Amino acid sequence: MKTFGQRGLVMLMGVAVVCIVATLVVVAANLAMPAGDGHKAVLPAAKQAPTQAELLFAGDIVFHPITYSPQYEVVVQPYDFSHMFARMADHLKAADFASITFETVCDPDMPYAGYPVFNTPEIAIPTLKKAGFDAFATASNHCLDGAGISSHDKTLRAMDRHHMDHFGTHLPDAPRTPYIKEVKGMKIACLNYAEMYNGNEAALSDADLARLSHLELAAVRRDIAKAKKSGADLIAVFPHWGIEYQTRPSEAQIALAHEIAAAGADLVIGSHPHVINPAEWVDNQGWKSFIAYSLGNAMSNQRAEFLGTIDTEIGCFLRVKVKKTATGTQITEASLLPSTVYVNHKDGGKKYEAGLIKDFLASNELTPDERAHMQRLQERAEAILAQTVGE
Repeated sequence: MKTFGQRGLVMLMGVAVVCIVATLVVVAANLAMPAGDGHKAVLPAAKQAPTQAELLFAGDIVFHPITYSPQYEVVVQPYDFSHMFARMADHLKAADFASITFETVCDPDMPYAGYPVFNTPEIAIPTLKKAGFDAFATASNHCLDGAGISSHDKTLRAMDRHHMDHFGTHLPDAPRTPYIKEVKGMKIACLNYAEMYNGNEAALSDADLARLSHLELAAVRRDIAKAKKSGADLIAVFPHWGIEYQTRPSEAQIALAHEIAAAGADLVIGSHPHVINPAEWVDNQGWKSFIAYSLGNAMSNQRAEFLGTIDTEIGCFLRVKVKKTATGTQITEASLLPSTVYVNHKDGGKKYEAGLIKDFLASNELTPDERAHMQRLQERAEAILAQTVGE
């Protein structure tokens, strides 16, 4: 057996110490190495297992009183919001994060009302949270309804009391930082802007105006940069925009959406028109963004018998699957799921229930006339979504 003398042993120990120090330096360098595209550094590929998440986005919830105060066009108790998304329970439960556009205010000091100036009982907030929604987008043309900025602030404070996340507009003492939610180890940034506020913004001070989120490209670019700097793995931008009842985006919307995607948005998810629009993938020099120009109504009483079109009876839930690996985060699936609001007259009641059209068609509860109508909705949804954007 070969043996080492005292001098040899010292030399061997010295080599070992050098090797250990060198190894620590390499590991430290790997951990400190900046990741691409503004994202935070990740562990070496061999030490980080891929993570996946499912996200679910809904369009506008339009709080017509009859949808929660049954059989009345004026708001009277009892208020019941529990049935609204009960049929979506499995889909919401399957999602790791779900959001919806909260198109109203909740001001107990003002009369509750519907169109054209909405004001909704606060109980809507915890009920929708219990249904499975994690956050509300608050920048919309109705966020200053009621008494204007005062009603707006009461609404956001009510959300805070019920521990409901919200993004888009801000309270006076809240920092103007991007909303970022950690979902299964991924940081999801949600940025929400409104194109209009129904003229109610004219009465606001400059300080209050700054708490709104106007849809301006410079502001969106600035917030996307902030989200990247904060380590966002995926950035979703929610513009409240467009022309009501138009099933195609305008050329201006298309151009703006492409600019937002080029600035770094992975998702652009529109609302406001109360009808669905087609969607598209956009290639941005190596990564792809998904643009859904309008998800339509998730809940409302905008029906064909009032508006002369079935288009307002059709919405879409957007299901997005995301995967994060050591090399980055990518969208692996983006699916538009056509939905509608079913008016359930069973048991002598009148409940407005949102659900996927395919789920209604797969059930045995529809009358022949209801089934025929549901089939028309499905065919119309497919026709709208099959449109090529920009043609």
